[in-house]
Parts: sequence; structure tokens; C-alpha cells
Amino acid sequence: MRTPATCFGDREEPVGAAIFLASCASSMRWILFTLAVLVASEFEARGASSPSAEAFLVLPAQPSGPRITPYLRYQTELAWRQDEERQSAWAAIRSEPDLLRVQSDLRWKVLTMLGGLPGRRTPLHPRITGNIPMHGFHIEKVIFESLPGVYVTALLYVPDDNQPGSGNKHPAVLVPAGHAANGKDYYQALCQRLVERGYVVMSWDPVGQGERSQFWEAKAGKSRYNRICAEHAVLGNLAYLAGTNLARWEIWDGLRAFDYLLTRAEVDPARINITGSSGGGFQAIHIAALFSMIVRLADSFDWHVPLDQELAAGAGARLGSSYALLTPSDVGTT
Repeated sequence: MRTPATCFGDREEPVGAAIFLASCASSMRWILFTLAVLVASEFEARGASSPSAEAFLVLPAQPSGPRITPYLRYQTELAWRQDEERQSAWAAIRSEPDLLRVQSDLRWKVLTMLGGLPGRRTPLHPRITGNIPMHGFHIEKVIFESLPGVYVTALLYVPDDNQPGSGNKHPAVLVPAGHAANGKDYYQALCQRLVERGYVVMSWDPVGQGERSQFWEAKAGKSRYNRICAEHAVLGNLAYLAGTNLARWEIWDGLRAFDYLLTRAEVDPARINITGSSGGGFQAIHIAALFSMIVRLADSFDWHVPLDQELAAGAGARLGSSYALLTPSDVGTT
């Protein structure tokens, strides 16, 4: 007769072993359940006796509503000290050499903040992909490479008064696009008015706008971010991580747009100007400041306020360094 199986026996009865294992499993479940109840009770007891979240605040409760924090105060005071130093430097200008010295210093500072500009103007490889006939002028659809593999989509507005071999040369205007999701297309009215007055006009999409979305999702038919400012914010953060600045590439696109105008027989290279508003104004002032071949700048940073009013309201304090890089005759109002 076989003896019942035990935990310690050398030989086990199969049926007895199954009963024993089932008993052990049941006991283990009961033990785990008891432990879980004890742990939960302990946490509940501790939670009931823990201080409230407010008890962990280091500073006294702050009043509601807007206020100037210590960090904001520090930044504001630093900005005003730097502005006073800048105004003192301008007040010390007494001669042309003084001005040239200040301009040289400012140009170096601007280029340093931008991370410098590319050192070589590579081939543009321009292509005209289409032509839109208009009354008295036509619009050419242009694409060029501001850097190898970096494609810039642009529109060129050309008066129709040029006959082959006539040698007619027109003044030209660069129109960098401001913060509009459709980029260059938004500036149709301005560009058409200028070309009707005899200018060759070039407008292009900044990176992240118009046809140059960098986060386009074909299935959704839209950008992952908006093409007004959000793409610029994401691209700008990535540029900072790479030790550069998004403005560097925007400005470089504008300089290469200037280079493209130099290839056009209709354009007088001594009469190329630039105008822009909002984000286009930001590009225009820096392109004109860093590239002396731009003849005139007509600039605006507010959609509805003329430049002279902006300067009186303080825009000069915000962008004075860039304006100081220009001679008085270079600057006009829109």
C-alpha cells in the first residue's frame, strides 16, 4: 500500500501531488491577498497623516494677476543697461570714421548672433516651371538652390515692355514674405502694384511657409504645425541645438534671391531695392544691413503702422542696431 505523498518524500503519488500543489497555490493566493490588504492599509494611513500640498510651498502665496517676477525684472534691467550703453556709443559718433567703426562692430555682432553666413555662393541652378500672363506683365514661377539641395520657391514679376535686344533695364524690388501661411502668394497686391510701376519684383517663400513646409504630412494634406509661426519655432529650436540660427538661412535665401536678379537681363544691378513687413520686415532690414549692394530699404514691422510712427513708438530701440548699419538715405517708409 502506497503512502500519501508529502512535500519531503522521495516518491510522490501523482494524485496526492496534484492535491498538495492545489493546496499550496490556494495558501499562496491567500498570503498575497493578505499582504496587499496590509500594504494598502499602510499607504492609506500614511496618506491621511501627510501634509497638504500647500504645506510644501517655500515662498508665501503670491497675489493673483500679472506681476513682474524677479527673473523678469533681472532681464528687463539688463536690457535697459545694454540699451543705455548702445545709446552712449551712438552719441559719441562725431565723424564718418566714428560711424564706420560702430557699423563694423555692429555688423560683427549681428553675424555672430546669426552664427555667420555660408562662406561660398554655390550655383543657383535656377529653373522656370511656369508662366502666368497678366495685363502688361507676366509672372514667372522660379525655383533656385540657395545652398546645394536647399530649394527656394519664388515668383518673379516682369514688365512686358522689354523687346528682345532692346537693352531695357528695370529697377528691381525684393519682397521677402512676412508671417503668412501661404508665403509669397499673400503679397500679390504689393508685387503687382510694383511691377505695374516698372519694377521687376521677386518674392519667395521663407522656409516653413508657403511651398516650403518642413513638416508636411501628405496623408493629412497639411503641416504637422501651422505655417505661420509654429514651423519657425520648431526649426529655430533645432537650429539652436546645432549651434546656428534660423534667421541665418532666411537671410541667406534673400541674398541668393538678389544673386538671381543679377542673372536677369531685365534688371539694372545698380537699382535693386528691398521691402518687407512683419517677418518680411525682419528679413529685409538684415539683408539690407549685411549686403551693401541693396540700394534702398522700405521697411515696416506692423501691418498698419508706418515706419516713422514705429520708430517714434520705440521700434528704433528694439532694432536700432540694425538701422545703424544703414546710411540715412538707405531707409524709407512704406
